[in-house]
Amino acid sequence: MQDIIKVGSTPSNSFEMPFKAEQISDIEIIYVQSGKQKILKRKEDIELTDYLAKVRLSQEDTFALDTNLKVQIQSRIKDSKGNVVLSDILVVNVEDCLFKEAF
Repeated sequence: MQDIIKVGSTPSNSFEMPFKAEQISDIEIIYVQSGKQKILKRKEDIELTDYLAKVRLSQEDTFALDTNLKVQIQSRIKDSKGNVVLSDILVVNVEDCLFKEAF
């Protein structure tokens, strides 16, 4: 996981998981700034392989982020037995760009 998200880009974020992909019944990854949800990715938006979850943000996703604030990122995973695990909260800087519209 990089420590900067550039507004207007389409970064991929990867997260290590405590379960293998086939043991996961549901997963969400949330991006929050100042206590407000900015981006929420659900299982259908996340690529699961082995012990790795990979999510690709769109330009629209990154344009929704405020460059004056850090973004907090956390995953929530439910395994096939109903156990729910939360990841540690990651804190990432958001960097501005000169372009203000999607390409």
